[in-house]
Amino acid sequence: MRDDDDDAWSTTATIGEQNTRDASTQTEMEVLEAAFSPEFHFHLIQLVLSGQQQMRWALEHLMQGQQAIVGGQQVQTRSRVCLQGRIHFYEGYSFAYIGSLVKILHQVGVRVLIVSNAAGGLNDEYKTGDVMVIKDHINLTGDNALRGIVHPEKGFPFISIFYDAELQTIAHEAAKCVPGLSERLRSGVYTIINGPSYETVAESKFLIRGGADAAGMSTIPEVQMANYLNIRVLAFSLITNMCVRTYQEYSRLQEGPSDEVAEEVYEVGRERMPQIVEWVTGIIDRIPMDD
Repeated sequence: MRDDDDDAWSTTATIGEQNTRDASTQTEMEVLEAAFSPEFHFHLIQLVLSGQQQMRWALEHLMQGQQAIVGGQQVQTRSRVCLQGRIHFYEGYSFAYIGSLVKILHQVGVRVLIVSNAAGGLNDEYKTGDVMVIKDHINLTGDNALRGIVHPEKGFPFISIFYDAELQTIAHEAAKCVPGLSERLRSGVYTIINGPSYETVAESKFLIRGGADAAGMSTIPEVQMANYLNIRVLAFSLITNMCVRTYQEYSRLQEGPSDEVAEEVYEVGRERMPQIVEWVTGIIDRIPMDD
């Protein structure tokens, strides 16, 4: 199972002199490992912030219940925060609601957003376990994070390039320092489907013809809002399975229990996690930040 049950995403930002958490209580590696853990989801509640608030206060009040982890750490005058899990369009939330967390992160100082997801591969050259740096996306859901927020009389946002070119270059450079990752790193186009059901064979063929390399059920709402707020974005997909592209493949998958298929997807995430954690750490260290 992909975005519906094992997604995670993280953010990194410069927050000036704010301290979000005692750095001695949690190492950066531990924070990032928590961010990429698939066990929990968090849920947004309505929150309106007026002016600059302390990051820890803001993020703690975003959480509903106990099934959420927020890790913040002050390293070399930079504050980083990792968020675990996400909410999805298929759960009934609008793109604008999903993107509202990014608005709050922007208010507390986030200027760079690193977004991850688990996705199905559409490109014939991809293999399960590959990591795809997202260079562009296709949104055919019919929703947009800015719908109802941006009004035509105020002008339409001219946003055609959502993914920061410099951050993509940094990601590829950082991958060279992680054994076994560089040769599995791809660059491609991500597409979002409504979910919660997977794409049909016909839909997969349609998406491939349209230029998509991987398909998932998340990420684009957050990316749309981040770009509107001038937050630089780096996004990547872990290819946890290959999308079904022939009816023969579909028939074969129907023969096996669905829980076994889900376990195979989880296993890909578990195997790749140490490399991804090391990679993202390297990316963060290389990102130039303006004070």
